[in-house]
Amino acid sequence: MALVAFGLAFSFKLQAIFLAPLFLCLIAKGNLRWYQLAWVPLVYLATLVPAALAGRSWGDLLLIYVRQSDAHSSLSMNFPNLYVWIPNIYYDWWPLGVAFAACVAVLLVLVVYKAPAQITAELTVLLATYFVIVMPYLLPKMHERYYFPADVIAIVLAFYLPRYWYVPVVVCIVSVSVYLHYLG
Repeated sequence: MALVAFGLAFSFKLQAIFLAPLFLCLIAKGNLRWYQLAWVPLVYLATLVPAALAGRSWGDLLLIYVRQSDAHSSLSMNFPNLYVWIPNIYYDWWPLGVAFAACVAVLLVLVVYKAPAQITAELTVLLATYFVIVMPYLLPKMHERYYFPADVIAIVLAFYLPRYWYVPVVVCIVSVSVYLHYLG
């Protein structure tokens, strides 16, 4: 069911991809089987059917996220991440930022794989929170709204593991500080 929900989330917003490393962790520890990932593209393709029936080409539908990534030409889109420190003259190098973020995600998946502990519900919530907080900081071309998943999952973390009450406070302070730009 989680992979169906993930496929549905991905069909609405590309930011769902921030949770993809979590599913790799679950596969690495045996909590999911690799073939179960097939639910994600199946659900995604199923959500494209109504638009295709309405006349949009399958090529447009399948490449929509690729085309969206080319819509802007700034390394940081009002999100306070690593790329606010890098001059935009290096914009053409943004794929290196994506590769860097992927390497960090794969490194953590390997750490989880090598760790003797099994994936528990608590660890799943912690990993989900980690990925939705860290990935927007490591990826280029992030908008401020791409931090919405971090806002939501940090609150889930605090309710699930109350000892981490401070995480949503810090995450929401970051979000509000960015949104103040639009309110002033």
